[in-house]
Amino acid sequence: MTDSNMNLPNLTLLTVSGEDRVSFLQGQLTQDVSQLGEQRPALLAASCDAKGRVLAVITLIARPESIDILIREDLADAWVSQIMRFRLRARVEIVPQTLAVVTAAEEDGDGYQLTTGAGNASANRWRVGTWVESYVENDDCDLATTDPLLWRQARLRAGIPDFGPVSSGKFTPHMLGLQDRSAISFNKGCYTGQEVVARTHHLGVAKRGPQLLQLAALGDADCGDEVFAGDRKCGSIAAISGDLAFAVIQSDAGDALQTANGEVLSRVPFDSV
Repeated sequence: MTDSNMNLPNLTLLTVSGEDRVSFLQGQLTQDVSQLGEQRPALLAASCDAKGRVLAVITLIARPESIDILIREDLADAWVSQIMRFRLRARVEIVPQTLAVVTAAEEDGDGYQLTTGAGNASANRWRVGTWVESYVENDDCDLATTDPLLWRQARLRAGIPDFGPVSSGKFTPHMLGLQDRSAISFNKGCYTGQEVVARTHHLGVAKRGPQLLQLAALGDADCGDEVFAGDRKCGSIAAISGDLAFAVIQSDAGDALQTANGEVLSRVPFDSV
């Protein structure tokens, strides 16, 4: 692991408490929340709308009396408001952890796996690609802050679409490749958007899928920009960080890709999982 950690200010940590927390989240997420525990202390999941479009990609983290959720800060308020509409009589509460600090540091290895005991102040740590993410429960620890660009790019390389409001509600889980990141359970039963997700899975009709793209230049592309194969629109950029873009494109798009303003986009592979 490198000596320096980086603070990740674009993330929010939410705590879900209450005796109905598992059943409530089970009805809102693509992941089987009942599997969260000592054997699987962290799980990747998606939250969908009724049309099966992904509102947010989140990380679930097991806690003794609650479930923590790591989510993009610019999605947190809208997402909580959306899913709490389904609370009805469920005994559940979602509150932000204002004293939590999320960090990341480089480490050899692949995969998405949580371990415990990441230093004196850390409550949890988990690995995404070649980066370790962790959060601490106080704000007085000594953290060396660096540019979070590398962390966001590591997430994109690991196939995790780290998108914000522009892409929220635009893509199905299969378009984002979340079935290949163990973020979808096809055996857990009903949840919001489940019918669309299950039908896509069983019929195998997803005509668009995820692709990591390298930009030839910085500043000439943005999240939401359309991707073209020649004169034909073949997809769009779901998330972007520096010169890396996570795009959703048609399977027959070919390799000659560009944005509307001529920015050349080169296909690059995701990290193995």
